[in-house]
Amino acid sequence: MSEATLQADLQREFLTLSSLFSTGDVTINDWNVLDGPNQNAPYIVIENSDDFAVAAIQTSPSRLWMIPFTLFARFLDWGTSEVAFAAARQPVLDHLVAMAYASASSHLNFGIRSIRSGSPIGYVYDRYVENDAESLPVFLSQRMIVEIAEK
Repeated sequence: MSEATLQADLQREFLTLSSLFSTGDVTINDWNVLDGPNQNAPYIVIENSDDFAVAAIQTSPSRLWMIPFTLFARFLDWGTSEVAFAAARQPVLDHLVAMAYASASSHLNFGIRSIRSGSPIGYVYDRYVENDAESLPVFLSQRMIVEIAEK
């Protein structure tokens, strides 16, 4: 098994959340999704792992991958966007927790060890008005990290 296999499994699992994501909304190392209309958000970009560990368990080594992904939700206005972001994040987290104990054939089953935030909730601005002090963000975002043990 490889990091790429785990990334593809994560992508496939996120796409099963059809009430949130459509084909093309969940990418692997492809930030171009943010160039599309923010009305189609939420989006997820799964990244290459910044961190990994190999632990010797009895006589065979086990790899742990800390695979980051960033959730992007559409910015609507200051009053409702934080609530909308939390509403988009909750089913993603719930699905990962369910996958940690599922008995299907995915490499994620029983391999997920932890899920944690990798950053505070932040704001993404339009690249053409990024320096304008009065500009509003286009997206809210948060990086999250899933720790997965290879089987």
